[in-house]
Amino acid sequence: ADPVVFTDERNLHHIARGRETSLIWGKQNQEVGDIPLYRHAQPVPVVPDEMATSDDMNLYQKSFAQGYNACRNAMLNGGKS
Repeated sequence: ADPVVFTDERNLHHIARGRETSLIWGKQNQEVGDIPLYRHAQPVPVVPDEMATSDDMNLYQKSFAQGYNACRNAMLNGGKS
């Protein structure tokens, strides 16, 4: 989802302290370092931990771990090779 408005660190501090008014601005006035604000909380990507391999694993276990890790890496890359 795209951000609805933007603010900066100082104004974010005012918002966090419960101040009823604070400065926000639209995309047309956005500058580097501005903080995007969204209508709804943004989902956090969930990626499983990497599966370790060891010398005492058999061929099938190692192959499974390699495939699992390849899938995990694809998720982290967003499908980009």
